[in-house]
Amino acid sequence: MKLNYKILTGISLATYGILSLLSNGIINLHNKVIIGITLIIYALPSIYISLNLSKRNMIVVSSIAFFVGIIFLLDNSYKIYSQTTLIFLLTFIVGSIFFLLFIDNPEEKYLLITSIFLFIISYPAVKLFEYINDSLFFYYYNRIENIISPVILLLIAVNIFIKRND
Repeated sequence: MKLNYKILTGISLATYGILSLLSNGIINLHNKVIIGITLIIYALPSIYISLNLSKRNMIVVSSIAFFVGIIFLLDNSYKIYSQTTLIFLLTFIVGSIFFLLFIDNPEEKYLLITSIFLFIISYPAVKLFEYINDSLFFYYYNRIENIISPVILLLIAVNIFIKRND
C-alpha cells in the first residue's frame, strides 16, 4: 500500500473517531488531547512524504499541524497557554519550519539563517512581550479587535462568496 495524503487523512479521521468514541466511557481523554494526537498522527508521515517529494507547501502545513498537536497535548497537561508563551511558540514554530525547508533544500542558506535568527530572537521577544503586556496596549487592542475582526471576517466571506465561480 502506497501512503499518500488521502490515506493519511483517512487514518487521522479514523483515529479521531475511535478516540472520541473511547473517551465517552472507556478512557478519559480531553478533546484537546484527541485533536493533538490526531494532528500528530497526520503530521509525522505527511512530513516524511513531503520531504521525499519535495513539496514545500505540505512541509509547512504538516509542520504546523505537528506543532499545534504538541501544543494541544502540552496545554492539556501543563496549562502552558499565556500570551508570552504564545509568542515564544510562534517564533519557535516558524523557525522550525524554516529549518525543515532548509533540510529539504540545503542550497538555500537564507532558510537556515532565518531559522537561526528566529530561534535566537524568541527569548528577547518573550521578554519584550512581557514588558508590553504590562501596559495598557492590550486593553485597547482587544477593544478595537472585537470590533474590527468580525468586520474583516465578514468581508473575506463576502469576497469568497462573490468569487466562488472563478
